[in-house]
Amino acid sequence: MVLRLMISLVAIFGLASVAAAQDQICGGIGDDGAWAGGDAETSDIATASAPFDVSGVSARGENIVTLFAVSETAQVRLEAQPTDGGDTVIELFGDAGARILTDDDSGEGAGSMAETELAPGTYCLVTSSYSGAGQTADIRVGLTSHEPMRPGTETSVSQACAPGAEAADLHDGPIAGLSGEGLSATASVRQTPAYRFTLAEPMAMTIYAEGTPADPVLHLFDGDGALLGENDDADGRNARLDFPAALPAGDYCIGLRALSDENAPVRVSLVPHSVEAVLSRLYATGKAAPPPGSDHPVMALGAADGRLIEDVVLDKDAVWLRFSVPASGMMVIEAVALGDIDPAITLFDELGRTIMHNDDVGQGNTDSLIATRIATGDYLLAVTRIEDGVATPVRLAIERFVPAGKSIDR
Repeated sequence: MVLRLMISLVAIFGLASVAAAQDQICGGIGDDGAWAGGDAETSDIATASAPFDVSGVSARGENIVTLFAVSETAQVRLEAQPTDGGDTVIELFGDAGARILTDDDSGEGAGSMAETELAPGTYCLVTSSYSGAGQTADIRVGLTSHEPMRPGTETSVSQACAPGAEAADLHDGPIAGLSGEGLSATASVRQTPAYRFTLAEPMAMTIYAEGTPADPVLHLFDGDGALLGENDDADGRNARLDFPAALPAGDYCIGLRALSDENAPVRVSLVPHSVEAVLSRLYATGKAAPPPGSDHPVMALGAADGRLIEDVVLDKDAVWLRFSVPASGMMVIEAVALGDIDPAITLFDELGRTIMHNDDVGQGNTDSLIATRIATGDYLLAVTRIEDGVATPVRLAIERFVPAGKSIDR
């Protein structure tokens, strides 16, 4: 009976083993992926004269995985455009399976787009459906110097930050330093689509655009109107740009878009950049797992023998749980809302590699479910929420299945 259940789960969810060998692509994420250029030798985007275009199709709950290589440091643009009226989400993973970025709606309409600098290595671009349904999408892996797949909706932002265009002042006069919570301003994107500021000296900083109902997209331009960076969903539906290498003294402009509600408030902040603050933010948003010995709060559940059920209260920050698996088998994890909340769950191994993420079980069901084969070891589970709201309970069920004939505690 247990064996039949395991086989059924494998058939339904297309599960992959996480007992990863060292040569697995992106920690096993790319094992069933397709090379963007046809094969590994012809999929180096750093030397490509044109972008790689791929058409992908996935069934309910499955992902489209596109592999590509980077032979030398390059500025890369990643795009996915739904062709069936759906809503794409993209995630980029590196050699070891660590998630580098994620984006939902920075492309045209419900399409996805992200730009980033990548070091030499092999990468896996995962395209999925926001609703968890099947997805048909056009996918492009290119350099930022290549033509984008779609014109996008960046024109109004660029115009708002063009040299000479009117924009609100974030600070009265040049900024000579940042401390504490830095500088901030709050307004709707319709009211204030752009802010200008001047740095009196080079400065390392982090820029935030926060306002979940608005779902802001953040852009930074220099004084000549050149785009320096952009982000959509670094922190849930909030946006963040990090500049650990100091921005030079000079003029800058922050341009904003709202993907959901232009009349909802968005808080724009400039804060001092620090490694500690960045890590704390990643842990709080469930984007990265706190290491053993960290001061970040983690609930210890002990060994996952049979079934564990735990209620947690989910507020703004992620709730972290740690458990151990005494023997390999099939793991099923569910997050069930006990109120008006849309939970999401992400499973990490003990080194912080992302194993699996799920937001919605399926169309019309906002509960979350992960089902995967799992090896002996320690694991962390991040429970997050999609929308802001009051603190609300979520019930977690963690269940381990073993092949027929084996004891559950072996």
